[in-house]
This record gives sequence, C-alpha cells and structure tokens, in this order.
Amino acid sequence: MRRRTPAPWRGHRAPGARINSLLVVGIVAGALTWAAAGSSVAGAALNQAVTTAQAKTHLLVASDLPKGWTKESGTANTQNGAYPAGSGYSSCLGAAANVPATVPPETDTPYFQNKDGSLEIQDSISIFKTSSAAKASYAALANPAYAGCLTNALNAYLKSNPPKGGTLGTLTVSPPIGTKFGAHTDGYVVETPITTQGQQVALTSTTVFFVKGTLGQQLTFNDYNAGTSSAAFPSATIRQMIAAAEKKL
Repeated sequence: MRRRTPAPWRGHRAPGARINSLLVVGIVAGALTWAAAGSSVAGAALNQAVTTAQAKTHLLVASDLPKGWTKESGTANTQNGAYPAGSGYSSCLGAAANVPATVPPETDTPYFQNKDGSLEIQDSISIFKTSSAAKASYAALANPAYAGCLTNALNAYLKSNPPKGGTLGTLTVSPPIGTKFGAHTDGYVVETPITTQGQQVALTSTTVFFVKGTLGQQLTFNDYNAGTSSAAFPSATIRQMIAAAEKKL
C-alpha cells in the first residue's frame, strides 16, 4: 500500500514548496549547467521553426489536471534542460549518439500539486531547430550509458554545489523505462533522499518524454513520501496526463 504524506504536511505546500527550492537550485540547475557546458543555447538562434510563445500553447493548463489539483503558489517556471543536448551529453554518450550540439530553448508550466501537496506535475516543451535533432535527442534517452551519465553528473554537481535549505543524499537514475506509459514514449525515474527541517523525505521523479516534429515534450511527476522509502507516482494519473498532453501537441 502506498504511504501517504503524514498529517502535519497536509494542507501545506511543505513537501513541494520547501523541496522545490532544492530542486531548482540543485537538480535542475545541475542538469542544465552540465548539459550546456561549452555549448551555445539554441534559444538565441534566429530562424527557429517554432517560437517559444507558440510552443507554450501546447502546454498543459490547470483545467487539464485531475479534479482538485491546483497551481502551486510561489513556484517559478524552471528550465529543466532534460533533453540530451550539448557537449556534456556528447562527451559522455559519444559521437555516435549524435545528440544536438546546442541546448534547445524551452517553455515550462508552473508546478501543479494535489490537495495534500505530496504529488506534483510539471509540463515542459523543448523547441529543437529540426525534427531530426528532436529525434536524435529523444533516441539518446534509450542509450545504455544515459542513466550513468546523468547520475554521475548530477551527483558530482550537487557535491560541489550543495543546495540550501536541506540536504540531498545520493541520486539514482533508473534505466530507460521505454514504453511503460505509452507508445512512442520513453523516460527515467530519479530517486532522491532528502532531509529538510529535521524530516526525511523520499522524492521519486518520473520523467516521460515524447516528440512531434521539432517539439519535445517532457512531463515530470514528483512524489514526496515521508521517510526513507520511495513511492511511485500513480500510474493511472501519469497515463491520463500523457494522453492529455499528446492531444495538445
């Protein structure tokens, strides 16, 4: 049986609000910094096939979420930079992976949360210069070396740049999850042990990717579980949100 967040956290944004700051400063910044190291960012390029404003119209909105879910107040849109691109990924995965040389621009939703704040969803779209670049980046997710590249990079970054407001244990990234949540999708699961304000929380982040044309969609599902044991985000909700996002892409 899935363990729920204890009563002291219900009705508060404690899991999402407190730990979001750790993620933005640590995991998200680390991923983007590493991936973009030594690379230019495609957001500055001219002749982008789809603009950020256009891509934003494909993102999920509050009405697409399950009943009772709301936008988290105080959580900013963040640049997740999770699609494999840039010299960091190229060096680790090798030239044969053919990942895009530049990090694509991205547009994101705010975080949305369930009633007790133990679950979060965020939708992001990366805008590639060509459909072939989008496909190459997506294909790299299935590379056997990808999980190791991401695990080592994030842990190394967090060791040298510890987040404020709490501590993170060693992150682990799962092997590719393949089509677990739908045809033409892939992704991974990141497990993160967190200690904040004297409490232990196990964060499980399931990230699912799919592409259409030059757009790469990325849905992130966060589950905050009290204690040291992780809990998987409800699969039915993941599939529901993927179906909703695919219709809008």
